[in-house]
Amino acid sequence: MWRITARDRLALDSYEAVGDGLYQPAALPVHHGDKLLRALVYVANDARPGRASARYREAVIAAARQWKLPADYVRALEGGMIAP
Repeated sequence: MWRITARDRLALDSYEAVGDGLYQPAALPVHHGDKLLRALVYVANDARPGRASARYREAVIAAARQWKLPADYVRALEGGMIAP
């Protein structure tokens, strides 16, 4: 989790192609330690199922390991049962 500035938000919106309609920003509640915070996430406007690139999947799996998420969850990611 990061605190971002308005300038950061503009850069993120640009990177996520918000202006092109690819993604839309949303604020979702998340637990961070003992706090409930709002997190900025980007949600795809196209709800059709797809497959993440191998590079993206590897990054998600590495992050899951780094954050010490449950082993069964990491295995599910590795096996493609959970789409990152």
